[in-house]
Amino acid sequence: MFEEEFMEEKNKLLMYGRSNRTLNGEYTNIGKSGNAIQAGAGLREQMSYGNQYYYNEFDLKLIEDILFELSTGVLGFGERSFIMETGKIHVCLAA
Repeated sequence: MFEEEFMEEKNKLLMYGRSNRTLNGEYTNIGKSGNAIQAGAGLREQMSYGNQYYYNEFDLKLIEDILFELSTGVLGFGERSFIMETGKIHVCLAA
């Protein structure tokens, strides 16, 4: 039972863990031994930095071009499914 709960918590950390590293590259959490406690980024945090696009005017053609660029040669037409995050809104697109 302990191992099952431990693995469940470990999987949550791997998926949703947040890095505690500052912009200066330092870790501000210090343990009782005096050493820095380092926590790495989980999968969700790592994904948030990849494939970001910025625009001045919203256009559906822009979205189509971006999705086509991301999936060309990688996915078949029936396998295309995308998650688009825009601020507080999360959109799941399936082609």
